[in-house]
Amino acid sequence: MTVRRSDVPQVWRLEEAKAKFSQVVEQAMNGQPQRVTRRGKDVVVVVSAAKWDALQGEGLKASELFRNVPRFDDFELDLDRGEEIFPERELDLD
Repeated sequence: MTVRRSDVPQVWRLEEAKAKFSQVVEQAMNGQPQRVTRRGKDVVVVVSAAKWDALQGEGLKASELFRNVPRFDDFELDLDRGEEIFPERELDLD
């Protein structure tokens, strides 16, 4: 796995982030997440709106998951052997 510099957040103390908020925002807009700490503990990560929107779109929505589940009548049950035989089906998870 390759880790790009833009994937590694810069860390700011809260007081410093408040004093240099424009810089925090600018770097986040340029694709570098900005991690903010308070009393030595991570509290927030500032990311660009584009990155946030992309993250919100990741993963399956429940409706997509259920739409791609094989229907009961899509498989055969061999009662003699007690095995389920599913037909091959390519799921579109995008």
